Amino acid sequence: MMGEQLAEYAARIWTLYGADVLVLVAALSVGWLLIQLMVYVDEKLRSRYRPKFAARARTASAKRSWEMPREEYYAGLAGALGGFVVLAQFPYGIWKGFIGSTLGWLVGRLMGKAYLWLKRKVQEERRAGEIILLGEIISLYASSGYSLYDALSAGVYMVSLIREPLQRCLRSWSQGP
Repeated sequence: MMGEQLAEYAARIWTLYGADVLVLVAALSVGWLLIQLMVYVDEKLRSRYRPKFAARARTASAKRSWEMPREEYYAGLAGALGGFVVLAQFPYGIWKGFIGSTLGWLVGRLMGKAYLWLKRKVQEERRAGEIILLGEIISLYASSGYSLYDALSAGVYMVSLIREPLQRCLRSWSQGP
């Protein structure tokens, strides 16, 4: 009984919205394929030309103003695709789809910028927390009579974000300040 009702409901939904569902699935599939193709080409080009330009690597301050991070670019592309798919469903939709893709690009770029900003702030907060934890470990070990080197050696296993700089510090400890 329940299966028959579900099948009847699905058939009614399909007759009402079947074409829209097919268009949406096709647009999302083509969009996903294009994004994956762009990521693949981007990785191939980066890996192919990385050794040539490694000696002349630019710093973040010397980066050109028109270049943007990949997360921001892909967020804009996803927003453009989403805006086109949503607004192309309306009557005379192809023109509205292009307007939607422009608006989606802008919204996606803004969301990409917000994501990168939030990610950077979270990383800074986590690093600050690990530095405070390392300070507590050093103070605990110092009050117990251990040296600073021993305290840092024990603290390296308690942190993850600042582990590499701390290990470099410990490796060069014998060379002096």
